[in-house]
Amino acid sequence: MAEKVRLQIGNFSQTHDIVVCDISDDLLLGLDFLQDHDTVIDLKSYMVSFGEEKIPIKQINDTKSTKHVNIYKISIQKRTVIPPNTMKFIKLKTDIPCHEPLAIQPRNIHQELFCPNSVVSPINPYVAIRNLSSRYLTLKKNVAIGVGIGVDEIINFEDDQEIDERKDTVFNINKLGQEDKTESTKKSNMNVLPDYLTDLYERATSKLTKEESHEVQNLLSKFQHVFAANDFDIGQFNGNIKHKIDTKDAQPIKQKLRRTPMGFEDEEEKHIQQMLERGIIQPSSSEWASPPVLIRKKDGSLRFCIDFRALNKVTTKDAFPIPNLKDCIDTLRGNIYFSSLDMAWGYWQIPMDEKDRHKTAFVTKYGLFEHVRLPFGLCNSPATFSRVIQLVLQGLTWRECLAYLDDVIVIGADFQSHVQNLQTVMSRFEKYNLKLKPKKCNLFQTEIKFLGKIVSAKGISVNPECIESVKNWPQPKTKKEVESFLGFANYHRDHIKEFAKLAEPLHESVKKSKRSELYWLENQQNAFQKLKIAIINAISLDYPSPNPDDIFILDTDASDKCVGAELTQIHNGSERIISFASKILTPAQRKYCTTRKELLAIIVFTRQFRHFLLGRNFILRTDHNSLTWLLNFKNIEGQLARWIEELSQYNITIQHRSGSKHTNADGLSRIPDNIQPCSNYNSNIDVKDLPCGGCSFCTRAKNQWKTFEDEIDYVVPLTVRAVENITPSTSSTVFESYSNDFLREAQSSDPNVQTLVKWLVNNHTPSQQELSLSSNSVKYFWSCFSQLSLKDNILYYKWEDPVTPRYLFVVPDCMKKDIFKACHDSISAGHLGQNKTLERIKQCAIWYGLSKDSKLYVQNCSVCNKNKKQNIKAKSSLGQYHAGSPMQRLHIDILGPLPITKNGNKYILMIIDQFSKWLECFPLSNQNAETVAKSLVDEFISRFGCPFELHTDQGRNMDGSLMRHLCNLLDIAKTRTTPYHPASNGQVERYNRVILQTLRCYLKNKQQNWDIHLPQISGAIRSTVNRQTGFTPNFLMLGREIIQPIDIMIGTAALNEPEKETCDYLLNLRTNLEKAHELARNNIRSAQSRQKRDYDVKIFETSYCVGDVVLKLDSATKVGQSSKLKSPWKGPYVIIEVKSPALFKIIDRKNKEWVIHHDRLKLFHDREYPIWIKRIRNKVMNTMVHQDDYNHEEESCNHSADVDISSLFREDNDPVSPATSDPLSHPQSSVESDHLIPTDSQTVSDYRSGRKTRRPRYLDDYVA
Repeated sequence: MAEKVRLQIGNFSQTHDIVVCDISDDLLLGLDFLQDHDTVIDLKSYMVSFGEEKIPIKQINDTKSTKHVNIYKISIQKRTVIPPNTMKFIKLKTDIPCHEPLAIQPRNIHQELFCPNSVVSPINPYVAIRNLSSRYLTLKKNVAIGVGIGVDEIINFEDDQEIDERKDTVFNINKLGQEDKTESTKKSNMNVLPDYLTDLYERATSKLTKEESHEVQNLLSKFQHVFAANDFDIGQFNGNIKHKIDTKDAQPIKQKLRRTPMGFEDEEEKHIQQMLERGIIQPSSSEWASPPVLIRKKDGSLRFCIDFRALNKVTTKDAFPIPNLKDCIDTLRGNIYFSSLDMAWGYWQIPMDEKDRHKTAFVTKYGLFEHVRLPFGLCNSPATFSRVIQLVLQGLTWRECLAYLDDVIVIGADFQSHVQNLQTVMSRFEKYNLKLKPKKCNLFQTEIKFLGKIVSAKGISVNPECIESVKNWPQPKTKKEVESFLGFANYHRDHIKEFAKLAEPLHESVKKSKRSELYWLENQQNAFQKLKIAIINAISLDYPSPNPDDIFILDTDASDKCVGAELTQIHNGSERIISFASKILTPAQRKYCTTRKELLAIIVFTRQFRHFLLGRNFILRTDHNSLTWLLNFKNIEGQLARWIEELSQYNITIQHRSGSKHTNADGLSRIPDNIQPCSNYNSNIDVKDLPCGGCSFCTRAKNQWKTFEDEIDYVVPLTVRAVENITPSTSSTVFESYSNDFLREAQSSDPNVQTLVKWLVNNHTPSQQELSLSSNSVKYFWSCFSQLSLKDNILYYKWEDPVTPRYLFVVPDCMKKDIFKACHDSISAGHLGQNKTLERIKQCAIWYGLSKDSKLYVQNCSVCNKNKKQNIKAKSSLGQYHAGSPMQRLHIDILGPLPITKNGNKYILMIIDQFSKWLECFPLSNQNAETVAKSLVDEFISRFGCPFELHTDQGRNMDGSLMRHLCNLLDIAKTRTTPYHPASNGQVERYNRVILQTLRCYLKNKQQNWDIHLPQISGAIRSTVNRQTGFTPNFLMLGREIIQPIDIMIGTAALNEPEKETCDYLLNLRTNLEKAHELARNNIRSAQSRQKRDYDVKIFETSYCVGDVVLKLDSATKVGQSSKLKSPWKGPYVIIEVKSPALFKIIDRKNKEWVIHHDRLKLFHDREYPIWIKRIRNKVMNTMVHQDDYNHEEESCNHSADVDISSLFREDNDPVSPATSDPLSHPQSSVESDHLIPTDSQTVSDYRSGRKTRRPRYLDDYVA
């Protein structure tokens, strides 16, 4: 007995108790039911009425229509074996005496064999029988499997829709026939909903009007077959997309069977059986095998999954994009109604490609199965599913709906548009035969859950379920639990003000925690509780408006540990919150000055909100007044230059807001102090000279400004930055044509030009006395006064050109800079040289001293200095180093990479003794520091002992911590070359060339055999007389010549063997070595003298001094840049120490130091040096004066008073008077300042006090 079962007959619905029994009819209505509901049966018209509802009926026991039914015995034609877990088609006996189709009704053959009801043809009859067991089963010949009943008619339906319509709209008392349906019946039953949609309908219409509810009912009735009726009603995508698994040439992966826990065995068998019945999997004979895993879901049930990790590793990943979460949520703006559609077993509705099904095979104790439909756990499953959804909703997404994997949201600005959008989307699901799950769908909602958020017309808020989870979130006990909480909270960080500051202690806990021990102090506990409260009280956000009239406002701020921002938008006159943002600073960023941190905040959050701000005018609000001024593009470089260039793409309006009002920006962690504000502060006055005497407030403000000042040269308004270039690019320079009024006014402001104009107007001839009191400019133009003329009261000079006479504009002083910019700096002028620039100016303008001014302007052009190479390459005199005995100095270097040999070698370690020229070449598989050090110790030092000095280049493998530590252990002095100057290690560079030349002679086409010939070639070089020493390296190192193959061939080996006693041999060996070494030293000295004489003939040397501003040759090329188009010079730098005539220590604006060779430097000229250069030169100047004071107290005290810091920037072409001379000028200057200038044989250290302070080791290991 089943109580209160709901019966649906046409549009008539009622609940009634029913009795379940084994009868042939689907349902029999008894007299009690008919009497209770006033049932009228009209046999004449074959209609039954339940009140006003009329239903057609059919009389099935009419004797006139009774027909004889033929029943036949069905048996197996031959013996058949069915494998375990396999379905097989078996042929029946063909001696059936009938020609009509047979409906097979099987009987219970075996409890583990299953045969479904089916219709077969008597001509070629086959039935499907499935073996559900794990063993082979045999069906004997002629065994009966059931009966066959003759069938009069088979009704074919065109599609599933017609089947569903017939099934759901025909209602009968005793099995009504399909042919009795009338059009009126169809219409009356159209709006009847099946049971599985009743709950969805009630939820959808709970807040709708009656008319709207009726439309919802019609919509669901029309598309009822789009929803899954039960767990076995799974759709199958009929598009042209199937999931493929591309494993390239990977070998099949077969994993062993894992034992299932005893408590889960029934669950595993149940899931496999259900998937078999649903057609999700099928038995397999694949060579691939993955193990299954059972996962407990939140509701306590188990999820059957497959561990495809091994398969995923060899699978080529699909790069199909998954929609961005933020874009999905932002699309919901401007809508009132929302409907969420969730697919029923979404992955299982997508078919697997037949060629790749075998790769999804999984192994259980019940057998091997493979997926027919797309399984969970494959790495490319989300991409395939997204591709299917994009095809299904093509042209609808981001307008009528949006989709994120299997979550589809249909939107609508009003009810009617929402109904229309739902119809369009459901028709797409109907077209592609996809099914939705009614229980998970929500229709016509004004507030809906989507991607963990609650979205509505009012905005976006945190899901209440998440808030409840946070309330009950236990205190973390492990590092993993802290990470889990941070991950959960981070998803909602855009709703939380000051998130970064709140979460910073928890991030600290993650960094300091160990696997077995959690770092958790009171600070972390407070942060955990505060963050929970912040999530519980999270602020609702508004949708961003695309209307350009709705201005965005970005508030930024910075603190010691984090930066934060708040993005708002003015909509309908009110400021609405769009998002919060924050970021924890890295340890390096925390060292920034306040201004740089504030600028960093702008950079970080303009990047984060770039999709909102780019291409629109927006307001940037800050409480840091210095940010309304940014860096001048003239000498800015590095990080600040990149930041300013990045900001130039935005249309920013900056507003300053005091800190008391600027409380909405995130990252504010100001700690109140007791320092009282002071109104006396002035950044241009020293704090000691302020009226307050330098109080705490003024001192702190001065220090903050000084930190910022150290990093920049000039400041200009940020509003200018939007229209000016960051770098001195001349390609975008635009000059406006000057009006005549402007030209007249400019000339009238110049007294010299005005004097000439007056003489011309008044036709005045000046007296000799009047001319003598005039300036040189007036005298110059008086000498050619006849060629001057006024055109529209503007003074011109008429140039009498033999071909085309023309007028030249007489330039006043105030316009000279503009003329130079137009004739030299602009793209139309091309930054050409002195002569070409002068000739260009002469074509249109003239003034006194034009040639000199033009030469100075071009000579001091910083752009030309950095981007033009010197006509004569710098070349200092040859520096030499002398070694007087073997092992006094070793040179080592790495030669390669070369072709990889059969032994795996790719590089050659070259070792040369400076004195004896002894050469060792060791093949190496790599050039790591460990490999180089091991080969040096094991192969060389273990045989010859430790050298006194080791000279290398600046490679990390040669000059890193490992090699330095090795030298310290063995008491070896370590030196290195200067950057990009291999000539400093010329000894080994020369032998590199010899080795390569010799190898080429023996390798021919077998380049992979070079390491085989290396020992013989090294021996050949050691046994050859060196031109510098006059001896072979063998003799100078070993004291004897080794026996060569040629000596054995011609018999001289035995003749030249000394026949002496051991003692005599040792005495003679010592004597011979001393003589040989002395001769070798003399020969080396003579050879070096000749070499230096020849080399110094072509030197082009500049005598640099401390304080000189120089450029460094930049040989490095970045990826993506052409070496031919980049600037060859880098800088500027200031020389702070002369280490030798060829080595100079330089410093840049960031106080980073280098030791650079003379040949890689050149003097830098600029029209106005940056502040940092003046600061460093002033510091160097004062240091040198103080050092000189120690030794020459009286003389220096008198001379230091004459030091003028502003005169440090000398012009080589200008005369220098003793009163304004540059104390750091070149030695050839007319000013006598030798007590400050080191000569060629002196260094700065010669002028220091008698105290000896050990200099840093890394500054002492450079040689010329």
